[in-house]
Amino acid sequence: MTQLNQSVKKHSCPTCGGQLTVDIASQMYVCPFCGVNFDYEYFREDDVLARASRALQAKEYKSAGEAYDFMLTKDPHNFEALRGKILVSAGIPTIQALRQPETLRGMNYKVVQDNVLHAVEVSQPEHTGYFSKMQELLKTGKAYQSEVGKTSLSRNERKEQYARIRRYEHKIDEEYLNFPDRWDHDEVTSVHPKTTIFGALAIYGVWVLLMVILLGTVGGKSYSSDTSRKASISIVTSIVQPGAKTSDQSSKSKENNTISRYLKDYDRLIAQPSREAKEKEEKETTRFLWGLIILPGLAVAAFVAYSAWKWNNIKQFEEKIRQEEKIAGEITSQVNQHESEANRLRAQINKLYSEMMKLDPMPEAMLPWPKSKENK
Repeated sequence: MTQLNQSVKKHSCPTCGGQLTVDIASQMYVCPFCGVNFDYEYFREDDVLARASRALQAKEYKSAGEAYDFMLTKDPHNFEALRGKILVSAGIPTIQALRQPETLRGMNYKVVQDNVLHAVEVSQPEHTGYFSKMQELLKTGKAYQSEVGKTSLSRNERKEQYARIRRYEHKIDEEYLNFPDRWDHDEVTSVHPKTTIFGALAIYGVWVLLMVILLGTVGGKSYSSDTSRKASISIVTSIVQPGAKTSDQSSKSKENNTISRYLKDYDRLIAQPSREAKEKEEKETTRFLWGLIILPGLAVAAFVAYSAWKWNNIKQFEEKIRQEEKIAGEITSQVNQHESEANRLRAQINKLYSEMMKLDPMPEAMLPWPKSKENK
């Protein structure tokens, strides 16, 4: 009885961890805490490993871990239990899952590596190489996980860079000048400020040229004094009968005096008022034409200044876009480097897995438990 009780003390309930008691009449182990019964065969090594393997295949990691822990208390060097404990800590049902880099990305490396290190230290010499190779594989998997994480961060950063570039491009579009469409008034035509500046200056230049031509034609219509006097003489000559002969010098002198008086009166009464009116008209026309040059020039100057301000804003945004594109290019190079390193590590994982499997002393232990053996 004492020997039986000592044997019982070596066993704990796999369900709750309580100390089992023995029911001699029924030949069963009984858990006084959760009421679960176990027969004597339950704690045989083969049965423990079989149940642990089935639980592992069903992804019942808690039950599998308890069974492997129980096995390791009886045999700390057991290869299958050591490997099973590693798989439980990694949260994978079979050793084949270590070949998938995606599986390695999601595991808790610290816990897994602690179990692998323990297996390297306590395993039999013929099994040490296997667990050492697994340790190297997991180290490579951790590096792979790091590179994948860096790749993801770089991609997100690059995405933010391009988002900033798109915002600057939108700001550039806002700096364009919008004009109603000639054919569809509901639509607008966007024009770059640079284009509007050169267009406005070209139109104003043509306008100034036309005004200068008009100014040149204003002074060409004035009457000369010689022309006026010739007209006066012609009028006076028509008054005096042609062909008349004067009898003496006094008569000729009287005629000359009459012509002189008439010319003076014409200059005073007719020629001079016409010249003053014409000069006044010329001055008014000149002022008007200069007004047609200056006033539009002021409007064009204001428009050009406004367009130049918008053009300067566009150049600043374009410079920022160039800077952001340069940074985005550098980030793209980082992404490519991380992806290249991740691919190299992925190939290294496959290589290490193949080398590890060559050292596996019992690869069939991790395969699904055969149904025929379960039924026996």
